[in-house]
Amino acid sequence: MFTTNDLRLALAAWDVPHAAELAPLAGGINASVWTVGAGATKLLAKVAHRSALHPGLEVAEFLSDRDFRAGAPVRTRAGQLSVATAPETELALLQFVPGRPLGVSDEDLEHRGRTLGRAHALLRAFASAPIERRWPWSWLTDFDKLPLSARLRGAIEGAVQRAEELVSMHALTMGVLHGDAAGPDFLFEEAADQVGLVDWGAVMYGPLLYDVGTVCGLRHLEGDRRRVFVTAYLRESALPEGELAFLDDFVRLRWGVQARYFSWRISQRVRVGIASDRENRSGLRDALRALGIT
Repeated sequence: MFTTNDLRLALAAWDVPHAAELAPLAGGINASVWTVGAGATKLLAKVAHRSALHPGLEVAEFLSDRDFRAGAPVRTRAGQLSVATAPETELALLQFVPGRPLGVSDEDLEHRGRTLGRAHALLRAFASAPIERRWPWSWLTDFDKLPLSARLRGAIEGAVQRAEELVSMHALTMGVLHGDAAGPDFLFEEAADQVGLVDWGAVMYGPLLYDVGTVCGLRHLEGDRRRVFVTAYLRESALPEGELAFLDDFVRLRWGVQARYFSWRISQRVRVGIASDRENRSGLRDALRALGIT
């Protein structure tokens, strides 16, 4: 287990004073996070598995260089994006993005839509070679050592097959994805009237509809609320409006990803970022319900 004392020692790779204030930050389900310092000089320290950290650091740096609030990495004195803390985990020091997490009011949904659309538009110029998870996502149907019911396997396989067919038949717009744009990662700073989108650890390359479907599905957006979000998104992104005819298919794909993810966490007894396994089981129940599996 990586402790606060371990963090203090590891921060020697950066120009961080040894006496800097360190405080654990709750809420990360795939990483351990601390605030470093206080006030205007505050940064975030994040420890995560290398696969859930490194590609996203390059994306966040790319976006931040284009005046987009993405929580960019602070490079070490040696110019590295991160440093190893164990054979498979690394530590990154990130710029702190201030603001309140967006909700689902009409104003907040407009902010979400515009911000995600702008990110997708900017990332069209990003060289996606460093991104390992590229479409088609074969890992989604790799069920080795995953104790899934035949019905759940079939639901995930069906959602993946449908999405792959749509991409192939309709040449759906592809690009760099946030990968998990439904949580508290949209941050609105009212004083500056700016929105940031942080935590790019789940970055992937695939259909832009996947990110849109993630927000609509996991935030339970239907009817007018969905229209507010999608309309704002289309104003900023390069997604042709006609592709929205397939949005529900990518909402279902996202719920398949959720079901697989929480099944894996339960089977491997992964409790990073949560107090007990109850939260893993709750996440799985939500996904099964959305997939029509009871």
